[in-house]
Amino acid sequence: MSQRVIYPLELRNGMLFLRVSLGDGKNAPVIARLLIDTGSSYTVLSTRILQDAGCDIRNVKGASVSIIAAGGVVQGIPVTVPRFCLLGQTIEKCRVVGFDLPSTSNIDGLLGINLLRNCGATIDTVKAEIIIQVKS
Repeated sequence: MSQRVIYPLELRNGMLFLRVSLGDGKNAPVIARLLIDTGSSYTVLSTRILQDAGCDIRNVKGASVSIIAAGGVVQGIPVTVPRFCLLGQTIEKCRVVGFDLPSTSNIDGLLGINLLRNCGATIDTVKAEIIIQVKS
């Protein structure tokens, strides 16, 4: 049997945002405001937020990740976040892409389809909600 859980989203200028928390499990978690981007294959977080959350972005293992953005192809770094919480779920050792976002962007990153699909999310753009089917 499953139960529907509805999470409200922030709707601003026609865009949908979700607040998530991330951290190393030792210190207080960091809250990040992410733009929901179903066209993004990856969840992208600013390097500033990743550092605030205790992630070591200087000693990253693995090749850079190419991201197609509005201005062309940019390079991000693969980062493992020890603990990533969203939509009532906690993902341990969550893989994201770190990127230096412009300070004028007013967002902390993009919530990509990889984590939305992982959570089984259905987005209602009219009501600005995400619905999750939770198995009980």
